[in-house]
Amino acid sequence: MEEQGDNLRLYLLGALTERNAQVIDVRIIEDESFAADLLLAESDLMEAYLAGELSAADENLFHSNFLISPGRKELLRETSLFENYASRRNLETIHADVTKIESPETGFFENYFNSLIFGGALITAVILIGLFIWPGILNTKPSPLEREYAELNRQDFTEMIGLKDSATFNLVSVNTRDFGSAVTKSSSVLADLVFFRLALLPGESEGSNFSVDLLRGSSLVFSVASVRSYQNEAGREVRFVLPKSVLTKGQYRIRLSSPDARSPASNYAFVVE
Repeated sequence: MEEQGDNLRLYLLGALTERNAQVIDVRIIEDESFAADLLLAESDLMEAYLAGELSAADENLFHSNFLISPGRKELLRETSLFENYASRRNLETIHADVTKIESPETGFFENYFNSLIFGGALITAVILIGLFIWPGILNTKPSPLEREYAELNRQDFTEMIGLKDSATFNLVSVNTRDFGSAVTKSSSVLADLVFFRLALLPGESEGSNFSVDLLRGSSLVFSVASVRSYQNEAGREVRFVLPKSVLTKGQYRIRLSSPDARSPASNYAFVVE
C-alpha cells in the first residue's frame, strides 16, 4: 500500500515514467474503486503541500503539473480553509480540556472520552467532505477562459479558414491505453488556437451539439459544453478549438459525449511533447 501511495503521488506530480503512468491510466479507466485511492492520494498531496512538507522540486511539480485545473485550485482553497478551521477547533478543545483538568470536579475518563468524540467527529467530517462535498467542488462552474472558448466555438468551422495545419489534431476514437500510436505534436508548432477534428464513429449520434472534456490522466483540465458536428468526405466529425495555454507537455485524452446521452462517450488520445 505504501508503494502504491508513493506511485500515485509521483503520478499526480507528473514524475512517473511514461510506462508506469500508462499502467495507472489503464487502472483508472478499468477499476472504478481505484478512483477512491486516487482521491485520497490527491488529498494527501494537498495536505503535504499546505503543511510545507514537499521538497522544492516536488513543490515546483505541484504547481506545474498538479495544480492545473480550476477544480483542483478550488479544492486546495477549501482544504486550506477546512484545516484552518480544524486547527482552531483543536486549540479550543485543548483549552477546554486543560480547564476541565484543572477543575477537581472533572474526572480523567471524561476528558479522555471527550477527546475521542472530537477526534471521531473530525474524521467523520473529513470522510463526508470526500464523499459529498469534494465531487461538487470538482464540478465547478465554467472558468472565464472556458466561457470565452464556449463562445468562440459557437462560430461556424465549415470552411476552417485561417487555421494552420500544424496546429490541427485530426483524431479518431481509440483505446486510451494505446498512447504509443496516439497523434503527437510538438508544442512549438501549436498556435494559440489549437484546432481539433474528431471523427465520429458510424452510427454515432449526429446531433449538432457535443460536450468535450480534456483530461490528463484522471484530471479534468478543460471543458467545452457545446461543440458542433460537420459533414466531411468520409462521414461526420466534430470540430472545435482549445487554447494552447492548457496544453502543456504530456499525454491527453478527450472525452466526447453525445447530446442525447444514449451513446457511450468516445475517447481520443493525443500527446504534446
